[in-house]
Amino acid sequence: MDPRVVGEVVEGLLKNAVENTPDGGIIGVTVEEREGRIWIHVKDSGVGITEENQRDIFDGLFHTEETEMYASRNPYDFGAGGKGLDLLRMRLYARRYGFEISMKSLRCCYIPTDQDLCPGNISLCDHCKMPQDCIDSGGSSFSVSFLADRKK
Repeated sequence: MDPRVVGEVVEGLLKNAVENTPDGGIIGVTVEEREGRIWIHVKDSGVGITEENQRDIFDGLFHTEETEMYASRNPYDFGAGGKGLDLLRMRLYARRYGFEISMKSLRCCYIPTDQDLCPGNISLCDHCKMPQDCIDSGGSSFSVSFLADRKK
């Protein structure tokens, strides 16, 4: 597979995690080999995705907030969001190059709907007494898996 594609996928997952994790949150990346596949997992302690939005997340032109709310923000800013094109591109790459992409998410229990807003910094959240409260309240994990060796 073209290393550029792998780079774009990993960068897109990291950008998504950063833009959805409040300051003071945690983002983790793990890589493992299992069952003949290389797995890359990007897990964040961000706001999470509502159940009703999870089924559409890879369809493209999908965003969970009104675009006016984040149109003036810079990439990698909390809440910068987008139109879902990065996740759509990843889904298209997955189909073309034969890798798998999946997602698990739990919406923050303190901001259960898309209309509820995260202040963007754990220290500013009225619900969190400690950073761990935010970390435990929600988040997402995106995983991609590639065949470990196609030459065999």
